Amino acid sequence: MKLTMNDIAKATGVSQPTISRILNGSPNVKAEKKIKVLEYIEKVGYRPNLIAKSLKNNSSYLIGLCISDLSNPYFIEIFENLEKVARKNNYSLIVHNSKKNPILEWENIMDFVDRQVDGIVLVPCSNFNLDKVVNTKIPLVILTQIKKGIDSVGVSHISGGIQAAKHLINLGHRNIGYIGGDIEADDKFIGFNMELEKNGIEFNMNNYLCISDYLYTIKERDKVIHDFFEKNIKGKLPSAFFVGNDVIAYETIKILEDFDLKVPEDISIVGFDDTLIAGVLKITSIKQPIEDLTNIAFEILMKKIKTEILVEEVEHIELDPILLKRKTTKKIEIFY
Repeated sequence: MKLTMNDIAKATGVSQPTISRILNGSPNVKAEKKIKVLEYIEKVGYRPNLIAKSLKNNSSYLIGLCISDLSNPYFIEIFENLEKVARKNNYSLIVHNSKKNPILEWENIMDFVDRQVDGIVLVPCSNFNLDKVVNTKIPLVILTQIKKGIDSVGVSHISGGIQAAKHLINLGHRNIGYIGGDIEADDKFIGFNMELEKNGIEFNMNNYLCISDYLYTIKERDKVIHDFFEKNIKGKLPSAFFVGNDVIAYETIKILEDFDLKVPEDISIVGFDDTLIAGVLKITSIKQPIEDLTNIAFEILMKKIKTEILVEEVEHIELDPILLKRKTTKKIEIFY
């Protein structure tokens, strides 16, 4: 049988308006009444009717979460942290995976609109849909990217690139490679190269492998990485690589073993994100503060949801990442 506030009132002798104030966290209730009601609720396992509450408040208590790649541990951690903070605020998530497909991403967003969610979080957003996203009449935050004209929360990839380069240079490395996205648009590489130039080191384009995980399956990436090292194995390989994320860093480490190259004895590796995979495998990585990112993004979203008039002011929050030194980098004595 479904328990109602009327049932609680009869059982505890506390009026329904007072029970309502207790359930909504009002401080203006006598302590003995609050304790009596809460103890009874805990005993019987009462849960407020969210459907009725949503009708009353004109709110669905739903947040649409679109993630670009649920196979990446980094995005899984973001989902878990967002779900935790949403639950604390009596919200539920509808989760869609865009699979790095901008058309599917837009279909997901339209599904959120059709389901009348209160807000949307995109992790991240493809450039293909940015203009359309700006005009979406639902509170929306982009997470893991800073985008003009849209509320967004992310980490400074430039700062992360600078920290990776500093770490490797301080260990004596001068011939350093990069495995990641398009270097003309990749902030990680831009920061990385800035620090190289600051130390009088010219980046060798032969040490660059463009292998954005938005363009390849794992099998395809492995082949591209393998072909890169097979082609360059007879030449002068870099003594270190900065890699765009932990998943590709791990794949690189495994493929180096095919060529009897050990990490860090032969080649040092720095990853990015500091996902679970980096912690377990002791990969030196640039840590993104996931809990802070998700909490801030949710706070911005709640602010917009609870404001009846659509707020024009846009918030951009950019946090600094942190380098975590582990076992995939080592000091060398040979300077190039």
